[in-house]
Amino acid sequence: MPKYQTNPESEMIGISVASVTDSLQYEEYRHIVEPVFKAHGIEKVDPQAWYPWQMLLDIYKLMKNAEGAMFNFVAIGKQVAQAVPFPVEVTNLVEAMYSMNEMYKASVRNLDESELYDVKQLSESRIEIRDNSPIPHDIIYGYIYTLAHKFAPENTYPKIERVFDNPDDPDSGGATYHVTW
Repeated sequence: MPKYQTNPESEMIGISVASVTDSLQYEEYRHIVEPVFKAHGIEKVDPQAWYPWQMLLDIYKLMKNAEGAMFNFVAIGKQVAQAVPFPVEVTNLVEAMYSMNEMYKASVRNLDESELYDVKQLSESRIEIRDNSPIPHDIIYGYIYTLAHKFAPENTYPKIERVFDNPDDPDSGGATYHVTW
């Protein structure tokens, strides 16, 4: 799926939307977010409310060419991974990566199923994640990075490698992430 496009009926839960404003980098892109929120009548994000998913993707699209976009997106991905509670039964890196679809489904209603992740464990210490979502690649990177470090076995140091479907135009499609530890 191309980045920044989703089913117009899809909605994102507020706790995930709030990750945009709660990110450590928010001051760097506040000037982009606030006018869009204002146009949608949003003064403060309610973590329990539902918001148009396309609205948030439109904000990301506006942000993508701004100075520091990569850092801002990674910070948002890290914030989402820290803010959205994981099921208590998720206790290790493999379970965390396999639960990405559950977490996405819990955060987006009226979800287009083609946006889900394909996750495969390739070996005892290597997982492949195929990103089919409309979310910017650097947000996904920040999310995976944070989960990998949070759930990695003790005394291991996860490494994340990303390969774009189309390196000349990364936003035209997905990417594959390899997490090793």
